[in-house]
Amino acid sequence: MPSADQRIRWYVIGSRPDAPFGTPWGHYSTIVGGVYRPVRFGKVPGTDLVMVNGLAAYTTTPAGGSTIFQLPKGCWPEFVHIFPARTGNTTARVDVNPDGRVIYNAETAVLNYLSLDGLIFEARS
Repeated sequence: MPSADQRIRWYVIGSRPDAPFGTPWGHYSTIVGGVYRPVRFGKVPGTDLVMVNGLAAYTTTPAGGSTIFQLPKGCWPEFVHIFPARTGNTTARVDVNPDGRVIYNAETAVLNYLSLDGLIFEARS
């Protein structure tokens, strides 16, 4: 078992003023209900690796290019990172931009959830 200083310290999106959700996004469990992991991020101790996971939802159909949430400085990548993300029976595109914005890039919304599990990238030092 890793010691406390070796564990990832997770921050839930929306719990810090420098890491807000964009409109119309939020936590699936808050908007729809159920027991699902909230959207969160953390840095792997001793590295510049940032991890994101959790289930997001929207209250109205988002436009392609809408900001899901903003990462705080220190968690911004040097380059754009593109990830696949599950939404219903299809895959959407999620971009993490060098300004810390996490962007939804799908042409159409299928269901009201978006899985952000598995987003891992290197923050600029």
